[in-house]
This record gives sequence, C-alpha cells and structure tokens, in this order.
Amino acid sequence: MATTRSGRTIKPPQRLCDAESVFEEEFQRVEDEISVIRASLAVTPEDQLTPLRTSVSPEEALQREREALLEEIKTL
Repeated sequence: MATTRSGRTIKPPQRLCDAESVFEEEFQRVEDEISVIRASLAVTPEDQLTPLRTSVSPEEALQREREALLEEIKTL
C-alpha cells in the first residue's frame, strides 16, 4: 500500500508488485553470486589466480578460436 499526498491509501497494480518482487529476487541472486565469488577469491592463493590478460601470439589465438568453433559445431 502507498499513501498519496492527499493522504489516501492506494494499492499499486498487481503487475507492478509482481515485477518488483521478481526484481528483488534477481537482485538477491546476483548479490549471493557476488558473495560466493568474493569468498572463493579470498581463499584462492594469489599465484593460482588467472590474470585478466595473457599475451598469446596471433597464431595461438587463431588456433584457440578454431578449436572453440569446432567444439561448438560438434555440440550442434
């Protein structure tokens, strides 16, 4: 329930309540995921973390891409 400026109490539309509920559930799910990732990072030794960027040769990058595409084709 919400109160207007004139003091009347109104009930928001059900679809608005449903959308808000779905949003809150999704928001909580994402917060939980972030917490799990942070906890995992906290217990992972720094030398075992994968760097965000790794330098690979263009040939190696193409080979990796080719292999990934072949795997994707196999699953189709």
